[in-house]
Amino acid sequence: MTVVYSQAPQASDAGSLTDKTSLVGVAWTRWIIWIVVSISTALRLSVAVLPEHILTKLVIDDAAYYARISQHVVEGHGSTFDGISATNGYHPLWMLISASSQTISGGGFAQFRMLAVIQALTMLAAMGVFVHVFRPRLGDIPVAIGLALWTLTPMSLVGSMSGVEGALAALTVMGVIWAGINYLDAPSSRHAIVAGLTIGVTFLARTDSLFAVVGVGLWIVIEQRRTCSNKAILARHSAMAMAASLVVASPWLIWNLMSFGTIEQSSTGARPMVVWNHLERTGGTGTDTVSHLLTVTIASAKFLGTRWSGLLGWPPVLAIGGILLSIWVIRNRTSDQRANSFTRLGLALLLAGSALAVVHAGIRMVPREYYFEWVRMGLGVFAAGITARSLRQDSEPANNRSTSTHRFGHVLLCGAIGLSIFQSIQTVQTMAAPPFEWQPSMVEAGRWLEANTEPSDRVLSFNAGFISYFSQRTVLNLDGVVNNQALDALKERRLASYMCESEAKWYVDFEPWMLEEHSDFLGPDSDRLMLEPVVEFHSQGSARYDNGSTMQVFRFSCTD
Repeated sequence: MTVVYSQAPQASDAGSLTDKTSLVGVAWTRWIIWIVVSISTALRLSVAVLPEHILTKLVIDDAAYYARISQHVVEGHGSTFDGISATNGYHPLWMLISASSQTISGGGFAQFRMLAVIQALTMLAAMGVFVHVFRPRLGDIPVAIGLALWTLTPMSLVGSMSGVEGALAALTVMGVIWAGINYLDAPSSRHAIVAGLTIGVTFLARTDSLFAVVGVGLWIVIEQRRTCSNKAILARHSAMAMAASLVVASPWLIWNLMSFGTIEQSSTGARPMVVWNHLERTGGTGTDTVSHLLTVTIASAKFLGTRWSGLLGWPPVLAIGGILLSIWVIRNRTSDQRANSFTRLGLALLLAGSALAVVHAGIRMVPREYYFEWVRMGLGVFAAGITARSLRQDSEPANNRSTSTHRFGHVLLCGAIGLSIFQSIQTVQTMAAPPFEWQPSMVEAGRWLEANTEPSDRVLSFNAGFISYFSQRTVLNLDGVVNNQALDALKERRLASYMCESEAKWYVDFEPWMLEEHSDFLGPDSDRLMLEPVVEFHSQGSARYDNGSTMQVFRFSCTD
């Protein structure tokens, strides 16, 4: 069967993003999209039925923080992790979803399995919007390749199925793109307000998704100025969008300000503060501003050069090849402004994602897989745009290659199929051996506490998520991620005093590393801390950190 494509529009009508006569394949080519979507969704849904010891290595400890807080919310204790102090160390929209899953599932691993189903369906919705937006404008093959590059990589599986808000952030950013395209199709106050409301929801889904919002916003401004020279209208619509976004986000911001005196979440600065202190103590950086700037620059450059392509889902060699191919395609012009426009959109998302990576790697020092799911989606948008440009260039008479369009389309189609198979095999292998091998020992420690301690006992831990959730004890989080009182003690370098005042009987964590890393924050009462080893867990992969620290339980007390 021959693959048929419509001819590229003439330059006079190429500026509209609404013209849907673009490179859409006919007959069987459209099925490649649904094959990619089906494989991607099936892989994610299968996470819900993984054995417990494998699921524990895929769902991250932060998901257990959400689960424990949501348990307290459902039970009427308010926004608290330990049942004692309030916390704002989470993203509210995912907390709402987590609380709903807690109510329906009843907790335990059933909640994580339900969250896996929710995440898979969230990703399905994001892919559905992707297809709805880009297929009529770019065609079957470009969209299929974009989806495969985005959703079938092992890194996308880890990022979107980790039990937290990665998939939700991708869906809401895709919603911002959809709203932005609708605004460009028909600029109006109504479309500007809808875009603003979507931006507000995106902020509640994951705060640092604002980087994506900025990228999409700049793209909208650039595209709008190409077709509309009335700056006053654009400024008015931008103000309306901003006001609408504040209407959605302001209740969360006001609650934070009234409850904690700041709009900053406790999870934002807790861990980076300790990492920076460790770098200063070990000679990794100086204490002055110039040294910090140099450290940020080096750390960011190292991350972008060695790990960034991997976190986007591609080995460096393939990433370099993709960059060179993209440069070649962009240099060869096409008269179809839609393919050009969406290539610019993908590029804007990748640049915004790179800026986010610089912040997490160079300033916060804690880049993680699930931070970047919407950036992987941006890579898919960019790939779809580049592929559409390639097909358009190949079909334009000026290039004297119009007769090879069908052949080139078949090559790309076969490439999409091969890419889907290759990435799917890698993803299945990742599901069989997920990356977080030390986490089963945290679940073991939690269950040991449940069986061997009194319900009224208090426990101290820096890595408190799974330990608290599976022990159902009052576990005080010491690194301040979901404990604002501990965060204050860290900032004031009196953590040992806080520990002694906590009335805790147990300390559970990866030792000897955790207390050593936080030694500068313990303060003058550090000599009062008494730890008596009780049990150590040696499950496969239980060693963590460079010195091989293992999960241990200690009886805790303080001298007078």
